[in-house]
Amino acid sequence: MCDRQVFFKNSATKPEKSHDEPFRGRQRRQGTAIVDFVQLDLIHMPKRLGDKAEFTIAETDDGQYAFEDAVKAWKVFERNGVKFAITAKPDGILDYQGRQLLFEYKTKATGLIAMNGKLDFKGADSHHLRQVTAESLLFGINEGIILYESTEKPSWFSDEDKKSVPKTRKTWADGKPKPDLRAFHFVITEEMQEALLADLAEQARLVYEKQIPPMTIEMTGKCAFCAFKGHCKSQLTDEEKRMLFEAERRYATSNLAGKYDHNNLREYLADVQVEEEAE
Repeated sequence: MCDRQVFFKNSATKPEKSHDEPFRGRQRRQGTAIVDFVQLDLIHMPKRLGDKAEFTIAETDDGQYAFEDAVKAWKVFERNGVKFAITAKPDGILDYQGRQLLFEYKTKATGLIAMNGKLDFKGADSHHLRQVTAESLLFGINEGIILYESTEKPSWFSDEDKKSVPKTRKTWADGKPKPDLRAFHFVITEEMQEALLADLAEQARLVYEKQIPPMTIEMTGKCAFCAFKGHCKSQLTDEEKRMLFEAERRYATSNLAGKYDHNNLREYLADVQVEEEAE
């Protein structure tokens, strides 16, 4: 969530109802089903692989597998004179060579090629690293794996030589299918933890003091699942509106025109007007 969404969610602001396309529900259901099967695979590894199973699932004190609700935890922190709570439930906790690892699983519906291109360029998503940083603070585990899976799969047989498939859509290369699974190992540092705690403390302070956080261009990249977009736009100052429109004009004349960040900003501004334009 961006700072403004956190503010509205924790104030008396009523969430907005919006139309949801049926395929989105099917997509969410698909992602849930896939992680369930991944967890079953992890449970089954010792039986399937025997001594070769390097990862096993940790168990809770009452004998449950360490998945999600079974290990859900919360803790109150204080930073800069502000108290706030963090709640987390990792997709799993793994036992590995005498130590424990956090496990998070993410599905990607953007497509096989898009997933690999983004992960090759940026690595694990910064928002996902923020999530596991929060988990590290609750569980005292500073290391783990984020596993990404594309819901689009490679062609059943090689499409390298198929002229009907554009070069940018081929799902095989060098005689092998492009990966639909990508695992990233992470290590959480004290600096990452302190940065997160300071950020959350500032978010909590603004909520307690009933101060709407200032709008930034980056926030428009988190609007897709926000239930407060209309209220957020209604609270924009004229200065914030001008800043956003100026940024959109810069995007439109740059090599980022029509790309992800530009489209997010343009969509946010679709029904926003600055005072001069209204005249």
